Order: sequence, then structure tokens, then C-alpha cells
Amino acid sequence: MNKLRFIINIAYIFILILSISSCKEDGDDNIFNNGAKSIYYVSVRSNNGGTVTISNIEVNSGETVELKAIPDNGYVFTYWTEDGEIVSHDNPYTAFIISDRVFYANFAKFTPEYVDLELPSGIKWATCNVGATAPEEYGDYFAWGETKPKGVYTSETYTFRATSEVLPLSNDAAYVNWGGGWRMPTQTEFLELINTKNCSCIWTTLNGVTGYKITSIRNGKSIFLPAAGLRSNYFINHAGTSGGYWSSSHYSNNLEQSCVLSFNQNEIHCSIYAWAFYGTSIRAVCN
Repeated sequence: MNKLRFIINIAYIFILILSISSCKEDGDDNIFNNGAKSIYYVSVRSNNGGTVTISNIEVNSGETVELKAIPDNGYVFTYWTEDGEIVSHDNPYTAFIISDRVFYANFAKFTPEYVDLELPSGIKWATCNVGATAPEEYGDYFAWGETKPKGVYTSETYTFRATSEVLPLSNDAAYVNWGGGWRMPTQTEFLELINTKNCSCIWTTLNGVTGYKITSIRNGKSIFLPAAGLRSNYFINHAGTSGGYWSSSHYSNNLEQSCVLSFNQNEIHCSIYAWAFYGTSIRAVCN
């Protein structure tokens, strides 16, 4: 009898081991990780004023997803929230996932304003960058001829191909995002802005952000250009130490490059050309 009971107990233990192994192979990790999930679901929603995209809605624990907010005309993206709390002002935003999460993209109505510096051309300059709501905010980054920000800035992700030196309004990020009479400035208009006969250019700080304060010689009014750096590949480079602002002027000798206002604390100029796939700031003008 004892021998029979022993054999039955051994058989029971063997069956239990097989059952546990089967659960593990089937991906049921609850026995081994105290009930933690390995797959999580991410959703993204928005209020009025824009749309959103997400790179993936089902991810493994410890992975990331990219969220992108796309404002409607007359609106700007402000921030991402989760459970009513602000989690990021970045756009696009890369979120680290270790639980189910629901994000909201928040947008606000925005009416661009300008400053009349009484320049010889009569051009008026916007008070902030496209994608920003205050002078010191970096705003969005755009590849030349593209009208929406994105997550990766390389030659492979660049979608616009120039066929002439003239940038069509349909590919002018200032015009597409702000409408009305707003557009990107030409190289000539940038040169007028930084000409010492028209304005002084002083490296300074505004609300903790470094950049150039450009003040009219004629009426003392000014604009501030934050040193927002530029975007290449996934990264923002040189933010806080330099700035780049696209003009609408293309390089006649190489249609893969465009004229950019470039500066650091030592100099500001608009005589160089950069690869058009870089993401830089845009400061709009109107007539």
C-alpha cells in the first residue's frame, strides 16, 4: 500500500511540473512575476483644435511609443496630459511604457501677432516662432519645404523635393500653419533685419532662454529669436547655444540646400546654406 501511495505521489508531482512548464511556454507569466503584465495598451486622444498619431498601441513592457500632435489652422499644440497632469510639452513626444496609459493632446487657439520695426521694406516680423505662443518658446522644427514637425530628420525621411529656387506657398510652413498673409522670410529680408543700419542684435536671455534680441534703430521696438538649435535625426542639437531659422530662399547651385539665418553668441549671419532635411525654427513675416 505504501509503495502504491509513493508511486501515486510521484506521478502527481510529475504532472504538476508539466502543467507549470506548459503555462510558462504559453506565455502565462503570472506565476513567475507576481501577476505583472508583459503587454500594455496605449491610447491617445485630443481636444478640439487638432489631431494625433501614435506609433503603436500595443507594446511590450519597457518599450517606447511616439506621440505626435498636429494642430489645425488657428491652433497650436500646448502639452500632453495624463490623468489631468501635464507630462510633456514635447511634440513629438516619446513615452516610456510600463503600464496601460491614456494620453491627451491639448491645443489652444492662437492668433499670431507682429512687430513693426519700421524696416525699409515695410515687412513686419512675428513675435514668436511657428509652433510657439511666446517669444522665448522654441516652437516647432521644420525641414525646408515641409509643413509639419516630425520625429526623425534625415535625408531618408525628407519628403519635399525642390524643382526651382522659389518655395511654393503650399510648402511654406508659416503660410500653411498660420494662414492669412504670413509666410517665411526671404534671405534678403533676413539680411535687412540684421543689418546694423536697421537694427541692433544683442545676445541675451529672455525668461531664462538664450537668444538674440533684435531692436529697431528707428523706433526701439524689438523681437527675440531663441537659440533653439536644430534637429538632425532624432536629436535636437546645440539648443541654448545656437539657432537656425529657415528662409524661403533655395541655393541655386544645389537644390538640396537652403539659406538659413544662423547664429551663436559670437555672430549672426544669413550667408550660409544648410541641408534642407534639417529641422530648424521658422519666424514668419507679413507685409
